[in-house]
Amino acid sequence: MAVNAPASPKLAGKSRWRLIGAESMLLLAAILWGGAFVAQKRAWALEVEVLPLISMRFLLGAAVLAPLAIWRAPRAGAKSGRRRRDLWIGGAVAGAALFVGAILQQAGMKWTTPGVAGFITGLYVLFVPMLGLLVGVRAHAPVWIGACLATVGLYLMSVHGRPEINPGDALVLLGSVAWALHVLVIAWAAPRTDPILLSVIQFAVTGVLASIASIATGRSPIEGLENAPFDILYLGVVAVAIAFTLQVIGQRVTPAPHAVIILSLEAIFAAIGGAIFFDERFGIAALIGSGLMLGGALLSQLVDPPKPVKAPEAEAATDSPVERKATAAAPAPRSIDD
Repeated sequence: MAVNAPASPKLAGKSRWRLIGAESMLLLAAILWGGAFVAQKRAWALEVEVLPLISMRFLLGAAVLAPLAIWRAPRAGAKSGRRRRDLWIGGAVAGAALFVGAILQQAGMKWTTPGVAGFITGLYVLFVPMLGLLVGVRAHAPVWIGACLATVGLYLMSVHGRPEINPGDALVLLGSVAWALHVLVIAWAAPRTDPILLSVIQFAVTGVLASIASIATGRSPIEGLENAPFDILYLGVVAVAIAFTLQVIGQRVTPAPHAVIILSLEAIFAAIGGAIFFDERFGIAALIGSGLMLGGALLSQLVDPPKPVKAPEAEAATDSPVERKATAAAPAPRSIDD
């Protein structure tokens, strides 16, 4: 009987630091996305229409990363059959989910505030493990408890005194389901593909879909964009090109149920932005809610530390004869014979 030798402490330490780096990228993405709620609300106030805004921000994000993607493509194995398939499928489905989430969120911003929209969007912290059950992505009890704590916190932050949910809240809530689907798609695609190429494809798909939808509704894809150039620049370069790429890179290592709890912290940063730019105020319930969210994130990370995601060997394989020979020549793992 052969038993794989246990990983050395040195390798285990490297994996842990790799995971910490990935989680730090996800936290930075959450911070940048928090600022995006402010930019979206400002764009609405300056009469920028939903579809042109989505089209421009994602096409701009794709354009910013395109030179890097072209440089990386030859060395990323994107021409091999299996990786190319995973790259295009993952990019197309992720881009479609982004389009649905973005259009619902941006439309909802007309009736709600940045802070409320941020916290309702963060409900994907619960939708991800729920949808994950349908595709075999299971979370342990501490992650479920952490997600439930974060959900209660989101409720306290979003309602803060209002007995009803307005139309904007409902649209943003529907959008959070699309964001949850996007997280799961990225969890599948990121370990199998190059993160820059995946990012460019999903951004381009989202931007093209928004442009087609804009033309189909009788609007120009650039209508009103001149009213908010700096907000569009932030949304395209920072919130899309940088933040979503950080998400893809971070999810190459961090499991989806843990990643989504970190990403949901964008709600807190959206509330901070709403307070600074829109004089949005939160009471005791909101403070308790933010504490529950942070508590849920810490619980999932400390009680049930995530294990780094590994790229599936089957999907990591390529059609290159040279790489197949190299793989065959590689030494087998050490074993202990019983």
